[in-house]
Amino acid sequence: MDARDRHACAACALRFRGETLREAYARVCAPIATREDGTRERACAFCLGILQIAVHDDTPSTSSSRAADVDDEETAHADRRVLDITSTREFVWRARARGHAPASFKLDVILPAAVHTRERAARARPRDGESGRDATPIDVVLRALVCPALARALGCEEDAENATYALTAKYKYRDDDKETRFLAGVPLKLTAREREERNKHRASARKHWQRDKGSKRKRGGGGAEDAFFAHLSSPEDPFEDEFAAAKRAYDDAGNRLAQMDDEAFLDVVNEPPAPEFPARCVLEAFHQPAHVGGWYVKLDRGVPQSRWISRESGERIGRGSVVESIESVILERMRSRGAKFNSSGREDMDVRMLSDGRPFALQVHDPKRSRVDAEDVAAMEREINARYETTGVRVRGLCLTSKACYHAVGQASDEREKEKSYVAVVRLSRPATREDHEKIASTSCLVIQQATPTRVVHRRSDMVRPRTIVSMSSEEIPGSPDSVLLRLRTQAGTYVKEFVHGDGGRTTPSLGTLLDCRANIIQLDVTAINDDWNPSEASTAEKD
Repeated sequence: MDARDRHACAACALRFRGETLREAYARVCAPIATREDGTRERACAFCLGILQIAVHDDTPSTSSSRAADVDDEETAHADRRVLDITSTREFVWRARARGHAPASFKLDVILPAAVHTRERAARARPRDGESGRDATPIDVVLRALVCPALARALGCEEDAENATYALTAKYKYRDDDKETRFLAGVPLKLTAREREERNKHRASARKHWQRDKGSKRKRGGGGAEDAFFAHLSSPEDPFEDEFAAAKRAYDDAGNRLAQMDDEAFLDVVNEPPAPEFPARCVLEAFHQPAHVGGWYVKLDRGVPQSRWISRESGERIGRGSVVESIESVILERMRSRGAKFNSSGREDMDVRMLSDGRPFALQVHDPKRSRVDAEDVAAMEREINARYETTGVRVRGLCLTSKACYHAVGQASDEREKEKSYVAVVRLSRPATREDHEKIASTSCLVIQQATPTRVVHRRSDMVRPRTIVSMSSEEIPGSPDSVLLRLRTQAGTYVKEFVHGDGGRTTPSLGTLLDCRANIIQLDVTAINDDWNPSEASTAEKD
């Protein structure tokens, strides 16, 4: 019986015979035919039209003139989200429209669940010349047809295992639910690991939903914003939820079908007809985040760590921000539209961060330019530091790092063991005495009880936390008898300002109660963050 009697396209006829050569498919693949009245023939009953495409092996390489490569059809194609794919060129057009320059690529293909039932019907009723076993998979054939053109257009090789850039083709079929509804009564068999992964996904989805549902306008942000991400779940991987749900539906259909023998299957599924409508495609390109880390030094006061917007007036508070000073350079150099900033704590806007600086890492989302080396990062560091006179921010040790290092910043050692050092100008309600300096110097490992400070209790849980003042020392300030230069080393998480003035009794004991006077802090600087985090070591370990 001819393949056409099964409503199978030429490519599927080859698949059912176990053909694996790309050249064989390239010779026979063609778009869905158009009738004389202008209407289209029905799509293949098995691939749903996915393999009914024209194969073009004449795609220009990345070295060709970009202006010459783009025509009106490609320009119009760039703005459409759901596509009727008729040619391998359309994959190239979408990749070029997104503007990435990756080091390698992969093509991910997500098929409609109905493909499983239709192919099972073909296996259960093999025709002359067909193997009766598994056919060559649709996604394998599609990758073989498309990837050579993508490699030329992107100027890099396919690396299905390790590439951090992916062009994902998610095919949608209008009657998918209708044709697979009978599988709902078949039990889903999952391994313990698969169940654990699904539970993690559900918990993560609930967390994102609750966060978005109850979110308020935050003080921070500081990152570049773009309408492209407005409707998506997470800039870190904006298509994750959409693509994961489609992949899960496809895998579940295969899982349930595996529980049915052919007799039970054929009782509910007949020879599949040609579909009324072919599958359509959501085609998106995305690069996994890159990570850059280092230490920042803030030499000016009046600069918040992240962008600060007044809830009352909607106006900015402070002069720029640390995050924006760093992000503005890195995002531009890596051609990214957004990032997440992570650091080992934060200093107040009126507090300087001196000495070696504060550890930080930046997760750069969907970088269009990912081929960045040490020389490029050094140039970023120089550019950030060249803007110091305007921003008040410098960086050191900037380097490419890993995702694990990004998440580990500030968590490299036990929180109780981390310590930070400060220097402060403190004014007392009376002249400082020698006994005051001796009392300060003799105080060590002092455990204080700190309630959430009055100044932040509106946005943080009101609770009492024990914190340790590890050591203190003081010096006279010439010409200011009622002031001292206080140096102290504390457990991470200590509110130093509140330790000095007591916050109306919410921190006990305080410096004021120790000296039996009122004490107010005039200036405060962070001089050391004692943290063993190292972005270059983390990056090396991940590569090894």
